[in-house]
Amino acid sequence: MLKALRDREIIIINVGANKNHSGLISPLYEDGTFFFMPIPEEDKEPDAKKDLFPRCPALPTYRDFIKDQKVWHYISDRYLEKRVHNDPEFGTFTYGDNPETIAIGRAANLKHLRKDEGDLLFFFAGLTSIRNSEKTDDYHFYFIGFFEICNRRKHVIKMPNEEDLKIFGQNAHIKRGQANPDFFNKFWVWKGSSNSQLFSKAVLFDQNLAGKILVAPERRQYDWPSDKSDVQLLGTRARVARQIIGYDRKRILLEQVLRAKNDVPLFESIL
Repeated sequence: MLKALRDREIIIINVGANKNHSGLISPLYEDGTFFFMPIPEEDKEPDAKKDLFPRCPALPTYRDFIKDQKVWHYISDRYLEKRVHNDPEFGTFTYGDNPETIAIGRAANLKHLRKDEGDLLFFFAGLTSIRNSEKTDDYHFYFIGFFEICNRRKHVIKMPNEEDLKIFGQNAHIKRGQANPDFFNKFWVWKGSSNSQLFSKAVLFDQNLAGKILVAPERRQYDWPSDKSDVQLLGTRARVARQIIGYDRKRILLEQVLRAKNDVPLFESIL
């Protein structure tokens, strides 16, 4: 039996390259399509307490990761040989994070994703608009994809068994641990079902949408100061993974994805 929307938890989380990664962008094209650019692995020695993104030879370089060479035009050449922290990865639909580490407290709400099947993990990222084949200063947040959770592993502290490697083995956190066991540092990893997808069209996440789906503590409505940009406000209010509370807010988010001309059969069936 297909689980109804009201019975599913929804968590949104910010991913991918951002303003801190000078010379590295996720390009948004004029027809609404985009290329999602994950963050880089930092070129440092492993230190599980200080270095969230260590060097890992099992992960691809940006040169290998970016199949469409026109995207190279929009990023600095210095990134091409750096390795990619490909997470979330939309090949086998896995995502790794650590919701119980204080230093990575932004992920704490991921614990609200239940063990049983059906909860939804939405990803949003900062995209830079491309016009006339050139990048602009137009940068906003967009929802770029989702997972329908079908499996997870908590507190990964050692090499997964063969069966788990078949399920989660393409995740960046697993690959780190395979390269250096110090990185089996109690992270969690989630698997998306075949209903999961990277959207074909980016879905704008602005003040208008945020005001309809996010609530402040104690379920109060947020005020939205006029002197702050959407990116500034959402960079603060959605810095941590946020749970979407209430059926109507969940419905609005799914409808917005479909309104952007994304073909998502799962959403059509549960709305």
